[in-house]
Amino acid sequence: MNAINKTMLRKQCLSDAECFYKTLTNPNIEHFTILPQSIEAEKEWIQSNEEREKQSLEFHFTILYNDEIAGSIGVKRQTENQEIGIVGYFIDPNFWSMGIATEALGAMEMICKTDLNFKILRLEMMIENKASERVAIKRCFSKVATLKNYLKDKYGKERDCYIYEKVLGNDKNKNQMNYQIVSYSPVNKHEVLGIFKSNCPKYFSMDEYSEFEQYLDHYTDENFLLIKNNNTILGCGGYYVNYDKKCFGIAWVMFKRYELGLTNFIRLSQLFFDTIIEKIKSHQLDYDVVVNTSQLLEKTLNKFGFETSEVIKNGFGEGLDHYVMRKRIN
Repeated sequence: MNAINKTMLRKQCLSDAECFYKTLTNPNIEHFTILPQSIEAEKEWIQSNEEREKQSLEFHFTILYNDEIAGSIGVKRQTENQEIGIVGYFIDPNFWSMGIATEALGAMEMICKTDLNFKILRLEMMIENKASERVAIKRCFSKVATLKNYLKDKYGKERDCYIYEKVLGNDKNKNQMNYQIVSYSPVNKHEVLGIFKSNCPKYFSMDEYSEFEQYLDHYTDENFLLIKNNNTILGCGGYYVNYDKKCFGIAWVMFKRYELGLTNFIRLSQLFFDTIIEKIKSHQLDYDVVVNTSQLLEKTLNKFGFETSEVIKNGFGEGLDHYVMRKRIN
């Protein structure tokens, strides 16, 4: 067992299912994403965790307080970056306001750092969940993004959420930026065109400028997103559905050059692509995701699970080859 004060974590067992079911079906649990259909369904979920743990994908623990079941906490590896762990937990309302979530998260951090080799932990919470936000702040997590309609609550309603992250071994978490991801608006046009220009001629050709401007004027919708730090736009991009070719297309993803260090660029681009992929998954279509890019971004996109399927020499202009890259999401 792993313990901090009176709070302890142990591996889950089938006998926990009834307590979990009662907690998760409690109407006071508003800000969670799972609603089990029965105690038997909860038992099946606990059993299935064993296989995911063997594959080093997910790890789940029961939270005990003075030997009573107070809740559950778990971590799953992010698909595109195995060193990022996404932590989720719930606490029985009978144990609220006792500091248990803070202690359990601290114990979870220790396990993730020493036993599971995670480097970054992420918390995703509905913005109304002030209790979880206070826990994140107490454990020195930093808010890195605000995402629109990113989570679905246990009744299926889309909810805005905050993303908090912590670099393990760095309790101060200095130099993290506070990202917000929002839909594009025409008032952003001038600033977004400036981002395009900052990427010329290395990543885009100025011959594409008028095409991009026309896209902004006539083809953007809620799926074309901006990523901002405070009031500064740092990047943009979106996706569309091509029903004829049975694929999703990634459209005009770019980030402001010379504005970010390498560490912030990696974190920002990872978060941005994660957001786009999650929105794509919500369509529940068995389509590949296709991105048209150049040789300069092939290795970066490889890290996000994309593989090159076609190369057109000088397809985007002299020295800029056209790479067609694909990713399976199911």
